[in-house]
This record gives sequence, C-alpha cells and structure tokens, in this order.
Amino acid sequence: MPPEAATITGLSGSSLAFVVDALRTRTRRPILVVNQRSEEAADSYDDLSFLIGDDTVGHFPTRQILPYDFRAPVGEIMGRRISTLAGLMSGEVSVVVCPVRALIEPTITIDNLRDSSLNLKSGDEVDLDDLVQRLVRLGFRRVPVVEEVGDFSLRGGLIDFFSPGADTPVRIELFGDEIDTIRQFDTGTQRTIGRLDGISVLPAKNRSVIGKSASRSCRNARYRSRSNRSNAISEASARMTPIRFAGDISTTRNYPGSSG
Repeated sequence: MPPEAATITGLSGSSLAFVVDALRTRTRRPILVVNQRSEEAADSYDDLSFLIGDDTVGHFPTRQILPYDFRAPVGEIMGRRISTLAGLMSGEVSVVVCPVRALIEPTITIDNLRDSSLNLKSGDEVDLDDLVQRLVRLGFRRVPVVEEVGDFSLRGGLIDFFSPGADTPVRIELFGDEIDTIRQFDTGTQRTIGRLDGISVLPAKNRSVIGKSASRSCRNARYRSRSNRSNAISEASARMTPIRFAGDISTTRNYPGSSG
C-alpha cells in the first residue's frame, strides 16, 4: 500500500532543506525535489548541498534549449544531468533537485547509461584507436585543447578527456598499449594537479552514436590525430508518492539501482 500524500505549508528560506533532510533520514529512500523555476532549483540545491553534502545531493538542470532546437546542450549541463543519474543508480545520490521543465525533457535511458560507462585504471591494456572510438561513441568531441566537459584530445601516446561527473579533466599516458599514468590537470594551465589509480568515464550525451555515424566520426577523429527520448528521472518520479510543499513538490521512491 503506497504511503499517503501530505501537504506542508508555511516554509520559507532554507527551511525546505531541513524538511527534505528529515524525510530522507526517516524514509531512507531517494527524494526528488521539483521547483517551478531553474533559479529556485539552483537555490534549493545550494541549501541542500550545504546541509547534507555535495556528494549526496544531485542537481538535474534543464537542457536550456528549446524542445525542437537541434543544437546540443552545453557540455557542463549535460555532464551535471548524466552524473546525477549515475549517482542515483549507484546509490551515492539520495536527493535530486530539478525544475519542473527538466522532468519532461528527453535524457539518456537507464539501460543506456548503465551499458555506456567505461572504467579505466593504471596497468590496463588498451588499444588507442579503440579508446578513441569509444569516446566518440560516448559523445565526446575532439578538440585541440581540453577545456570543458565532453572534450577530448589526442597527442601521440597522451589522451586527455573531461568526463561528466569529474571535477577536473584527466590525462592518460600510454606506455605501448598499457596505461602508465592517469593524471588530473588544470584546464587553465594544463599542468598536473593530481594522480588517480582509475577513473569511470560517463557518456557525454543522451545517446551513444551508432552505425555509420559512429564510424564516420571515429575516422575523422583518427585522421585529425594523425595529421531514445526517454527520461530516466520522469520514469522514476512517475512511481513516487508526492509530498507537497508551498510552491514545491518533493517525492520519494526507490530509484532503479539505488539502495534503500
């Protein structure tokens, strides 16, 4: 039997964050907080991040393009959306904040996200051309210098890329076909700022590129180096029980792949 809906009024300022945190602790289920506008969602995200922690709260913003606009969303925005979904699947994210428009926008399916992730670690053997193809299929774009989420570049035995969900881009150095080092670097100076044993690479777009389009993109990427409208958040929220606030709707429900 589903839990009963409840209406809470009279909330102001950051009080919503305390109510959401209490619900999260009591229900032990993921919570979806839906705001009317993007600005309100950003404020709610800031309040909850301060109270609960950045690692536990996800921000699912709008794509900031018109429904029938064929331009690609900004890489940082797509990265934030996809990394939030990945956090829900892994159980690391227990609260998601989004504006209502984001619920009806298309995004990557749960199965596609699960199947598209790529894990790399020091000591792995990889084929450089194959790695380039996989990055292209994941929606990464080849650029001379990596500066934002979704970029990758290739110089000899070095490959740089900026994965969604990562704080900084990484530089992988190959020794033959073996990953020798994985280093974080600063986009401004391009200097190393840290080292990693491994990294999980998330897709940089809603769908993996397949078929002739992928082959053509991969050939172009290699040449330069040598010279489903399904909404995963909406799918989950459709099965949630709403808990209504003044001006906001918060819902709780187990998200596929998450704990609780």
